[in-house]
Amino acid sequence: MLVWAVIVYDELDYLQATVERLQRHDKPIYVMCDVKSPEAVKNYLMDASVEHSEYAFDGDYSKMRNELDNRVRLLDRYQWICQLDADELPADNLVLEVEGILAGAGVTKVNVCRFNCYSEQLDDIDIKAIFESVKTGEVYHMERLWNVEPIEMCKRLYRLDAGVEWHGRIHEWPEADDEDWADLPIESDFCLWHEKTQERQEMQNAKYEEYQEHRELAAQIAEQMAWKQSIRDSLK
Repeated sequence: MLVWAVIVYDELDYLQATVERLQRHDKPIYVMCDVKSPEAVKNYLMDASVEHSEYAFDGDYSKMRNELDNRVRLLDRYQWICQLDADELPADNLVLEVEGILAGAGVTKVNVCRFNCYSEQLDDIDIKAIFESVKTGEVYHMERLWNVEPIEMCKRLYRLDAGVEWHGRIHEWPEADDEDWADLPIESDFCLWHEKTQERQEMQNAKYEEYQEHRELAAQIAEQMAWKQSIRDSLK
């Protein structure tokens, strides 16, 4: 059985959307909030009858994700986990179909497609066209705020006995004994919908700037994105 395991701090509106969708489809949920999460978040989890626990975040994101895995293992009820950040909303088709796909796939670790966007962009972009461009290798045009690619594959879905362990204080990544990860479809109706406001992104960036690892990675990504944009501009 698969559990959808959510990490949340103060993202109450996002959390509600995810919990309501998973509960509507009668799917198991486990939430790990922070000991400093607002009372509104903790009260919501109790009122919605969501199984949850509290965690004292110390600035190490991989340590937090490993702790979430360990807490779910201790429940001894689930074989698979899909880790979600509170602002990642799984598409209905993903929620409904993924366990059937896993049952016959013979895999233990799976990449899930995530669509990154900002609320202020949604009226100006063709989401279906962006997904088609990515799948066909064509050049797609979408303003990339803060150097964020609209579509990426995330290592979030795996068996709890697959030996997955998270590394890195920030921009954490999972490693396992066997590094082969299968891919779920790159489809807009089969992804993690990762929408946020520009204001929330700016708040997150300010927090990340405290990490030297983030500053170095951001500089590298900015260089790559500038090169990619120069290629796109030359093809217009």
